[in-house]
Amino acid sequence: MLLLNSNKHRTRTDSTVVRLLNPSTRNLLIAGVVLALGFCGLTQAAPMTAAGLLGKSVVIVYNKALPESKELAEFYAEKRLVPRHQLLGLNLSKEESITRKEFNDEVQRPLLKFLEKNHLLSFKPAANSKDSGELVLIETALRYLVLCYGVPVKIRAEATLVEPEAGSLPELLQENRASVDSELALIPLIHKKRMLTGPFNNPAYAATNTAQLHATNGVIIVARLDGPSATVAKGLVEKAIIAEKDGLWGRAYIDARGITEGSYKQGDEMLKQCANLTQNYGFDTYLDNQPQVFSASFPLSHCAIYAGWYSGNYEGPFAAKRVEFVPGAFAYHLHSSSAYVLRTDHEYWVGPLLARGATATMGCTEEPYLAGTPDLSVFLGRWIYGGFTLGEAALASQAWLSWQIIVVGDPLYRPFGQNGPQLHERLLAEKNSKADWANVLVANRTKLMKTPLEEIRGFLTNQAAYHKSAVMLEKMGDLEFEVGKKLEAVGSYLKALKQGPSPQQCVRLTLGLVPLLNELRREKESYQLLQEMLTTVPDYADFNSIYRQLSELATQLKQPEQAEKWKSLATQAGKL
Repeated sequence: MLLLNSNKHRTRTDSTVVRLLNPSTRNLLIAGVVLALGFCGLTQAAPMTAAGLLGKSVVIVYNKALPESKELAEFYAEKRLVPRHQLLGLNLSKEESITRKEFNDEVQRPLLKFLEKNHLLSFKPAANSKDSGELVLIETALRYLVLCYGVPVKIRAEATLVEPEAGSLPELLQENRASVDSELALIPLIHKKRMLTGPFNNPAYAATNTAQLHATNGVIIVARLDGPSATVAKGLVEKAIIAEKDGLWGRAYIDARGITEGSYKQGDEMLKQCANLTQNYGFDTYLDNQPQVFSASFPLSHCAIYAGWYSGNYEGPFAAKRVEFVPGAFAYHLHSSSAYVLRTDHEYWVGPLLARGATATMGCTEEPYLAGTPDLSVFLGRWIYGGFTLGEAALASQAWLSWQIIVVGDPLYRPFGQNGPQLHERLLAEKNSKADWANVLVANRTKLMKTPLEEIRGFLTNQAAYHKSAVMLEKMGDLEFEVGKKLEAVGSYLKALKQGPSPQQCVRLTLGLVPLLNELRREKESYQLLQEMLTTVPDYADFNSIYRQLSELATQLKQPEQAEKWKSLATQAGKL
């Protein structure tokens, strides 16, 4: 069980990143100048760094004992324009966990030697350090350290490492195990004496300026290209590049627990803040406040962002492989042992999420306690709104280093870095289906400004692809339903079903339509839709409920033989 911290160590959030669009934008929309809207951040994002310059700030580490580790390193260097002399192969264990001695001798010292030899880190004596011999880091271009598949993940506890000053720490924090990644993040401070027991306060925590995330401030950005296999790890890069080109579009799913009091409330509040962030940005956002995690039958379609807690092992739609991650998707499940084992597709959370299509995630190699887990609202605020790369946002979200967190994904990944109007214009010109999601984002943002439904309807229906877009038609149905126009909503949803929705979108549309049609005394259509879903989505997780609904509808439609057939199938399904 994740142990929660006291209010003394409560993680911070940044409410300043939640801003609505300027009201004048509404007039621009009404006038048809939709491209005046920015899609890649409601606050001003930093200019995109030239790819070559960004690549020069990266060092890649791979395991020489695994050919696929080297291949991945070379692939990443090619894609991100990292100079070949900034690749380092080390003779490392093939195991995920190593001792502190192995870390020092086989990882940290060889890496430091390599960095100093290549003038990527340079130190000089600190002022007034004649007696202590302390060294401090001078200016460096190094910002990112990328660990490839095969590099050990965590440092085991060392009983012989005794630090007298550790007795001043709370008993729960008197722990010297850590993730390899989190320990390496502090390599700029290697010549400073610091305690290895317990966590180290991140000097860049909650940074709002990327300049703070620099080695001269004591930290470097560490992430890994890893997962159940080298192939999965390679895919993290490929999907990140796709999303950088065309943007990250889709839906956000936030799985809170509805906690209103006690120490666990803090985690729930963080997730609710995440929902506010994604919703205000313009993502269609689903926030669940039930104690249980999403069920296996939950229609998790077009998933761009997922955040939830608190289950020890992947389950629900993730276990059934029914989640539809879009290229570039970020997925995170808060649990103490979410990355206890990383190179697996069937244990814990991090490995299975990556195996099922997520492009980036974070996880805990050991018990971190809540104060030591990433503040996801800080992460999403910096990543979506602040123009940060994945690595920058992830580092800014961690209050503690030399602790238990890993970041898995391309640290240079920055899907929200483009000029929004230009991106939207290009997608429309290319007749790219992702333009449908950009149009939905416009609709959601203008809805936040209390724009009348008819004006949003006019914008959507004027899009050339509207009548053939399951995405925009469903959005229209949602908007109509929210203002009580149920008949119109049914019409939009039915049209969406005829335009090739994804399997899980089909489930959501069908299950949403059935009660509406029944309310309108259109049971025959409900009956037909449910039968079609049995064929369209043959691996649906809860056929029992579908059979029961079909049995009830058949009874209402005076088809007793069919009713009995569906009832029998429901009984059989219930026994499985």
